[in-house]
Amino acid sequence: MEIRRIHEASVEGSLTSLLNLLQEAALFLDRFMVGCYSETPLHIASMLGHSDFVQEILNRKPELAGELDFRQSSPLHLATAKGYLEIVKKLVSINPEMCFARDIDGRSPLCTLQMSRAMLIS
Repeated sequence: MEIRRIHEASVEGSLTSLLNLLQEAALFLDRFMVGCYSETPLHIASMLGHSDFVQEILNRKPELAGELDFRQSSPLHLATAKGYLEIVKKLVSINPEMCFARDIDGRSPLCTLQMSRAMLIS
């Protein structure tokens, strides 16, 4: 039930829903650090460009910036691929080492950016 609610809040970028969930269960974000979830709320919000939602998660659980999804992509990979510069800056400021992380295909966030731009040009 909580997983579905956080997923919906992440997709919508609903900061109010996130804050309500965290008020109900203060350690809720910690479950993503020890669980077997394919992606974190930070992954979803980074991919969809929800900057305020991303900031709130980073304020409360900055370690999530280093979590990888089922494709070994970090939230930085996803924000970079979509061109969300504001979110990219936030993620890099929290965990600059993720600039060097490689996904399952061996791509770094910079490589992901170059590929997404190449697709736009062609």
